Amino acid sequence: MKASIPSDCWQVLQAVHPNVLVVNRDTQQRARTVEAILEAARAPIWRCERRPLELPSADVGTLLVPDVHALGESEQLELLAWARGHKTAQIVTTTPVPLYPAVRTGRFLDELYYRINVLLIGEDA
Repeated sequence: MKASIPSDCWQVLQAVHPNVLVVNRDTQQRARTVEAILEAARAPIWRCERRPLELPSADVGTLLVPDVHALGESEQLELLAWARGHKTAQIVTTTPVPLYPAVRTGRFLDELYYRINVLLIGEDA
C-alpha cells in the first residue's frame, strides 16, 4: 500500500488508470497521496496548478488538477469539455472538502463530478 491508498485502490490504479478524486483536509497527506498516485500514472504528467487552466492538447498521459473545488463555472466547463475530448487521458483531482454538497447546490457541475470521481481516495466525496 502506498501513502494512504488502500491496497484494492492501488491495484486498480496500476491496472486501469481511472480518473481519481483525492479528498483530504490535510494538505500534506493529500500531497503524499497524489505523489504516490503519480508514480503509477501514465506519462506524460501535466500539472494544471495555475488559473486559468492550461490544459494540454495531447490525448494521453495524466492531468493533475489540484483544488478542483475552487474552479469557477467557466473553468469547470473547460475541464469537462477537455475530459469529453480526451477519453484516454487520466485525470487526478484533489480537494480538501467534499464536492457532493456543491453538486447538490449547483456550485459544481454534476457531469464533471461523476467524470472525476471514478475512484475516490480519502474522505467522503
